[in-house]
Amino acid sequence: MKFAKKMKDLMPKEGLKLHIHRKLAGYDKPHDLGRTHASDLTSGDTEFCGREFALLELYNVERKDRFIGTSLRYTFDIGRMLESRMQNYYAKDIAVGVWKCDHCSTESSFGKHPQTCQVCKRSDWKYIEPRFMSEVCGASGGIDLLVSLPGEKKLRVVEIKTIDKDMYKTLVAPLAEHTLRTNLYLRLVEESNSPYKTMVNTKEGMVFYMVKGFGTKDTTLTDFAIMDAPFSPFKEFFVKRNDDHTDAVVEKAKQLHDWRNQVTGLPARICSTNVCKRASKCTVKKYCWAAGNQPGELKFKED
Repeated sequence: MKFAKKMKDLMPKEGLKLHIHRKLAGYDKPHDLGRTHASDLTSGDTEFCGREFALLELYNVERKDRFIGTSLRYTFDIGRMLESRMQNYYAKDIAVGVWKCDHCSTESSFGKHPQTCQVCKRSDWKYIEPRFMSEVCGASGGIDLLVSLPGEKKLRVVEIKTIDKDMYKTLVAPLAEHTLRTNLYLRLVEESNSPYKTMVNTKEGMVFYMVKGFGTKDTTLTDFAIMDAPFSPFKEFFVKRNDDHTDAVVEKAKQLHDWRNQVTGLPARICSTNVCKRASKCTVKKYCWAAGNQPGELKFKED
């Protein structure tokens, strides 16, 4: 009994940390089927396959949940908090979009930050990320921020990203995935039927990085006569639209879009064999490689 008591005393006490780990770690649901998200098309984790999405819908198969550990969820949460801070405070005076009253949920008309809510008389507004869907390929994307920059006639698409301080120090260009996604967003805006698309610059966007730390020395602050300490936690990169870079993912999305609209048969396979690395991750591999199940044979999801 005395030995058992000593062993118990040696064990670490369960405090707040373990409680939070139990709460945060777990599985996240994937995006709903029926909508092709720009983030799926440009994901650096798994190559997008329109055929996989079609078969998931056709055979009513659920996509696998994704396990998110505490550290990764914590990282995501920091990113979301900083993004919200940018939308609703740092860039609030030049942000343009629809705003939602945080008190009564009334939504404003498209424009700059409203003043007092006409319903509840409060002034607590939250920015709603504008979403644009391509009429060509059916893909849609939520824009982190639209801003009206000084001297520019059209709104600027801004992709907000948070980044580790060590990577931030050496960052001289946007990461490839972020460049691709910004490029795709510009294309989706132009190909959409949104009433606001003519207000948006679809030729050039911006990737805006926010470091999770102090930042680095920045001489441009002095160049523009800004009274501040010569350091910045932000880096921005302008991305010119180039459809050559997005043609491949747009074509995959279009194959799925056309199948959903009963225009064509199943999208083409992207896997060379049923034992390749990509196929091993596929939830509907057995349907994709079933005998006789070739592109064009299954036109649409039957009622």
